[in-house]
Amino acid sequence: MYRIYFYSLLTFICLFFYNSFYSNDFFILIGEIISPLLISLLLVLIGSLNFLKKNNVVLHLYAYILFFAISIFSYLGLAGNITGSHASSSNPLIYGLSFYTAYLAFVIFKQDLSLKKIFISANPIILISGPMPVIFKAIPSSFISRIKYYFPFLVIGFFFFKVISAPMTYYLEMLNNTSPLVIFLFAILFRIFLYFNFAGISLMAYGILGIFGTKIPLNFTQPFTSRSVVEFWRSWHVALSIVLKTLFYDPVKKISGSTYLAILIVYLSSAAWHGVSINFLYWGLIHAVAFLITIQLLKKNQGILAGILLLLAIPIGDVMFTDTNIPRLTEKIANFFILDLYTLPSIDELISAILITPKYVLASTGVALSIVCIEFFGYHQKIIAKRNYKFLRTKPAQLMIYFLMLLLLSGQGLEYAAYGQR
Repeated sequence: MYRIYFYSLLTFICLFFYNSFYSNDFFILIGEIISPLLISLLLVLIGSLNFLKKNNVVLHLYAYILFFAISIFSYLGLAGNITGSHASSSNPLIYGLSFYTAYLAFVIFKQDLSLKKIFISANPIILISGPMPVIFKAIPSSFISRIKYYFPFLVIGFFFFKVISAPMTYYLEMLNNTSPLVIFLFAILFRIFLYFNFAGISLMAYGILGIFGTKIPLNFTQPFTSRSVVEFWRSWHVALSIVLKTLFYDPVKKISGSTYLAILIVYLSSAAWHGVSINFLYWGLIHAVAFLITIQLLKKNQGILAGILLLLAIPIGDVMFTDTNIPRLTEKIANFFILDLYTLPSIDELISAILITPKYVLASTGVALSIVCIEFFGYHQKIIAKRNYKFLRTKPAQLMIYFLMLLLLSGQGLEYAAYGQR
């Protein structure tokens, strides 16, 4: 436990200096290391008090307060909302707050709290951008065996993040456009960008900690292989899904007996965790409804309709998710219902748009779409159906990734955690 933390700390310091080579602001580095440790220690000590441990109701209330702590900070303007833009706080004292408070809420709710959880919750590699360490256990295999298995995950993660997602930040300026077709195009490109950004960071964390000898959740299990909204969200941010199921779905289902109510509470809680703004409420309600409709469709063996709903619900939800500018979002929603605004661009306009887009952006987008298509259309293939990136861990795929990195690694675009370190 402590050895893993020490190795992670050294890696984190190296990454900090790599990304801040010309910066002398060591206060940020110290704050991002010390504050999660100290705050986690304080939260664990509070959770260890006898009157809390002896009273399940109070203990669970404390867990919920911790989970929604980031919502309170967001409401007060002390932490950013997660919209795909840079959500990190300028205050290093709350660095990683959303991740380690959610994790501690999880272990407190499960009554699995101990002092060693401090060094799990405050692990700097995990706090870069998740995944929450709801699984954190030693790997018994040898160091060489771990390198052979986990290093390809690290390579894939680096490729996703550095080569694909960073250039695709070019498209984020499309957020300001209120034309319906552009809005939907942006929503699709945003979801692809978000996938390669967040999955890339998660895969790097998975690979690094795996090499160090610790297993954490594989936070993404090829979500574009999914055929329904239910399947998609079970494959996206797996660690958060486990936390939400433990804290909200299971208790609400047990008390109320209603699957519908439990799912609604899960999505509203997830919305509040991402940010306190009306657009997240819209996002939560849209996906709760889509999830519930999908359950009924699957019960009736209507898989095709469930697939169509998936292709509609994700981009519509992302339109809501990305925009905290409520007047602009309101205009976007209104424009959806104005048929005259659905005008296709001319050939000249399309060519012009392509020509002004930087070549490195087009190349990265092409690679991203290729991987998404392989996941989506190759779901029935055994190597893809395993949903553990086996198709990208084969030797030919790894060689292709190395080749593409040499060819496309431009160093251009914005590099940041889309899920933030708030």
